[in-house]
Amino acid sequence: EHTVEGRSADIIVSWGNDNTKTVAAAPVVTQEKASETAPAPVAAVATPVVEAKKPLKAPPVMSGPVAVEAIDFLNEEGRSVIAVTLSGPVKVSEPVEEGNLIRFELVNASISRALRRTIDASAFPSAVTSVTPYTVADGDHQNVRIAVVMKGAVAYALEKEGSTVRLVVDDGAYAEPVPAAVSQVEVVAPEATQDAPAGIVQQRSAPTFRPVTADEMAAEAARYTGEKITLVFDSANVRSILQLIGDVSDLNILASSDVGGNVTLRLIDVPWDQALDLVLETAGLGKVQEGNVLRIMPKGKLRELEQAAMKEQTIAIEEGVLETRAFLISYAGVDDMKGYLTDIKSDRGSIIADSRNKQLIVRDVADVLDQMRDMIAQIDKPERQVMIEARIVEANTNFSRNLGVKWNFDYDQNVDPTTKSLTVPNAALGLGGAVALAPTVGAGLGSTVAIAALDDQLNIDLRLQALENSGEGKIVSTPRITTLNGEKAVISQGTKIPFSTVSDSGTDVKFENAELKLEVTPEINPDGSILLDINVSNSAVGTVVPTATGDAVSIDEKKAQTKALVRDGQTTVIGGIFIEDERESATGVPFLKDIPLLGGLFRSKSKSRDRRELLIFITPRIVE
Repeated sequence: EHTVEGRSADIIVSWGNDNTKTVAAAPVVTQEKASETAPAPVAAVATPVVEAKKPLKAPPVMSGPVAVEAIDFLNEEGRSVIAVTLSGPVKVSEPVEEGNLIRFELVNASISRALRRTIDASAFPSAVTSVTPYTVADGDHQNVRIAVVMKGAVAYALEKEGSTVRLVVDDGAYAEPVPAAVSQVEVVAPEATQDAPAGIVQQRSAPTFRPVTADEMAAEAARYTGEKITLVFDSANVRSILQLIGDVSDLNILASSDVGGNVTLRLIDVPWDQALDLVLETAGLGKVQEGNVLRIMPKGKLRELEQAAMKEQTIAIEEGVLETRAFLISYAGVDDMKGYLTDIKSDRGSIIADSRNKQLIVRDVADVLDQMRDMIAQIDKPERQVMIEARIVEANTNFSRNLGVKWNFDYDQNVDPTTKSLTVPNAALGLGGAVALAPTVGAGLGSTVAIAALDDQLNIDLRLQALENSGEGKIVSTPRITTLNGEKAVISQGTKIPFSTVSDSGTDVKFENAELKLEVTPEINPDGSILLDINVSNSAVGTVVPTATGDAVSIDEKKAQTKALVRDGQTTVIGGIFIEDERESATGVPFLKDIPLLGGLFRSKSKSRDRRELLIFITPRIVE
């Protein structure tokens, strides 16, 4: 039985296990059979350089043969190791070279039939092709011979430590190639691991070959949208890889005869168009797509074709037949469009602007005329529009407080014996004068208290009022307007207030606007954002003020002017305009309200505070 274990970039092949016990010696094989069992030597090559070997100490004399417990093949960074684990110390013969074959013997040793198998290492990045253990007869005992077939002349060393014999081979040119990009990648040293059980050898990580990583291509990943594929090949032909990509992409691929070479790649879940670019870049190839046909050729040849095409185009412009075409201009200015096309026309061409019919008459070669047609199609487009929706909110905060006592005397000639209340029709009498009754107090906002009654004919009501009333009001206006990109739009609604002015020529009547007005100039940016130049005003009729020519009405005006950058459909708010009015007044019975201490029973006070704020919410929407 044998096991193959991969750890990081190392590969371990093990025969046997930790618990293998010493077994009886295998039947002695004669020298002739041994020669048949051993692999045939290959053609001789130059004698390899052999490193200095450690002196092998003579093992102590043992009563019986030493058993081979395991044979391990390790492929480490740049070297291969064949490790033979025995049940005890053993004498090792000097290695013998026969062409690409290196063999050494373990004197007076035995090996089980399960371990007498060839280790095939040809698929590994190693200088070792195979390792074959077998037994040979040596007088009255047998030896275990280890035959190692190499891929070429490389340096090696035979080492012995305790009951372990190791053949260390320098892989040299046969080692796994290290890409240049690895030098730019930070390599973290692996953590130390505990000793592994016998038969399993610990290894360090080795760098793996990768042309590119996803992180290195993150900046260009956005432009690759093809179906993801996985390509893992070792020295694969470029033409074969192009055929695989053509099957996935549904493109017709035409490769020139000089497209060739091999590439080694490992691409996992990569868009096929990205994989194609990587393969072409690695192989020094370029591509030209015409419809669903992809032409692939070396970059040098591709540059030659481009230069030849440019030369042909130059000759066609200089020597081509002149044609005349008329281009209608629907939205852009004719003179502006003429300026754009002047840079495209050839030296032999001419452009005439017909402003009355909104067209350009151009005479030039066919290729230049086609370029002008495409340019006009890109520029001559209808101007986009923007719909502006504005919500204007005026928030009022009113606070009023009324506190006072008011007296009321009623006299009635017809005394009601039940209520003992006296009333005088259409008459109201007070102490020292007439006093108007306060409005009825709403539930929860105040109280009315009856104090006493003087006699059957008088009813004296004492009302102590404590009123505190607070409220908020909102005035919402929602004007909407649509305008062209870059053009000012104005919308207004209100009233014209007349007022008279006196001059030498007489009295004139003029009008002042009391209106809600919105002015907006939008500019659409290429990224979809909108720059708004906003001017909002809200005027209303104010109080009456005296003037030299008489009373006049004042105009209360609120304004907001700003610039804002918003996205299509988003809302911006403008606020912070406050107007606050505070008023205090006092009423009461003359003379009595001024009596110290008792005057409070004959007077009332009122205090009001009015706070208003103007808020403007603006939402632009692009109309295609």
